[in-house]
Amino acid sequence: MGKLSEKEQYRKQYPQCEKWLQQCLICQTVGYKPEMPKQIGDGMLSQNIRKLYSKLVLNEIGLCETCERFSKK
Repeated sequence: MGKLSEKEQYRKQYPQCEKWLQQCLICQTVGYKPEMPKQIGDGMLSQNIRKLYSKLVLNEIGLCETCERFSKK
């Protein structure tokens, strides 16, 4: 098995970040929820998540904007 990516290492080390991450059902892109607060607790969790991931907006059925556009064609 290969080495874990920085994102995978962070998710493994800080499992509480999973609450603020979501994944597109089609392309499997992972990003943070738009409603994630600027500060989570006393630490740097939200800042680190924002550094590693992009904001990911999903529609009501779990598709990102790109996949939603392609699914309508």
